[in-house]
Amino acid sequence: MSLSHRVPHLALLGLLLSGLSPHLAQAQIEAESLTTTSGNVSAEFVAEASDFCVENPQLTITRAGKTYSDGFFPPQLLEDGWFCRAFELAASDLDGDAEPEVRLEIYSGGAHCCSSTLIYDYEATSDRYRLVEHFWGNGGYQLQDLDGDGIPEFLSHDDSFAYAFASYAASRYPVQFWRYRAGVMEEVTRDFPDRVYNDAYAHWQELQRLRQGEIFEQPYSNEDDYIYAEYEKAILAAYLADKYLLDQAEDGWQRVRQAYQRSDRDEFFSDLRDFLRRTGYARESFTQRLEFAPEADSTYISGALATGKEHGYLVNLPAQRSLSIEILAGAVEINWVSPGGNVIETMTGEAATWTGELPTPGDYLLEVRPLRETRYSILLSVE
Repeated sequence: MSLSHRVPHLALLGLLLSGLSPHLAQAQIEAESLTTTSGNVSAEFVAEASDFCVENPQLTITRAGKTYSDGFFPPQLLEDGWFCRAFELAASDLDGDAEPEVRLEIYSGGAHCCSSTLIYDYEATSDRYRLVEHFWGNGGYQLQDLDGDGIPEFLSHDDSFAYAFASYAASRYPVQFWRYRAGVMEEVTRDFPDRVYNDAYAHWQELQRLRQGEIFEQPYSNEDDYIYAEYEKAILAAYLADKYLLDQAEDGWQRVRQAYQRSDRDEFFSDLRDFLRRTGYARESFTQRLEFAPEADSTYISGALATGKEHGYLVNLPAQRSLSIEILAGAVEINWVSPGGNVIETMTGEAATWTGELPTPGDYLLEVRPLRETRYSILLSVE
């Protein structure tokens, strides 16, 4: 089966429609001169025309009658291939200091990647403009004051999810918000949980629409349909990243396990865990291998957890054995997960215990999440 059209990502559809990816129409851009003015600051960008990429780009900023033009395009910026075209020049106060910053939006020249923002910020002590470069990758951003403090945020998405679990067309992204302050772009996504929640909800709704046949004309296929599978993986990855941002990782994992039942689920879940750790969503979280000492039938595990973090322990066990789990100390919630990814038991609170048979051999996972900041101690025993 061939699916020729792209599934729109509901959470980003507004960004695309509002022109945040102007590089998609670079062939139609002919002007090689851009200008902008804000208060006592004006700027002009000029470049020589060429068949595709501009040549000899120059930026001039005039502030209170004085002109600045040196060092705006370091050699490495022009040599590394990221600057092919400039598609927007703007000036506005980004950090609330009543001094307009100049922004030049540039594009690398590919089919859909990549865009960057060059921010020029005036430093009074040295009487110069410093350059701060921020790479967006596929897509772009929208400026909006989300909390009403007079300082705008950059509304974007996490481009590291491109190609992570699917083709570019099928890739989905969690939202990402940035704020500029005194020469630094700071990620502030976790400061806006309502918007993160809305993004997670949009991902989940897209999964339901995909499965109900409301996106493709073809009906939803069976588990051998790899095209649907990659859309599902990409949607669930972005959804789970949002849940981590909301400090709802375990609820997210439970929903992902229930939603994804294809034959490669164990491999997908393992890859997804590793990816979320590498990209910083599962912050201060880890999964480690747990071994029983020779001839021992029990083992202790202990640690410390802050709210929103989690620890995981993998233990390889045979079938037809009885296992006991006892929370000796700590305000934690535990999930005991089978090798197939199904939650066998959930335990909550200090002094909770569970005993049960191991249905199949393989790697069992003990997930530990705090109910509040806590230290924990857990005893595992086999018979």
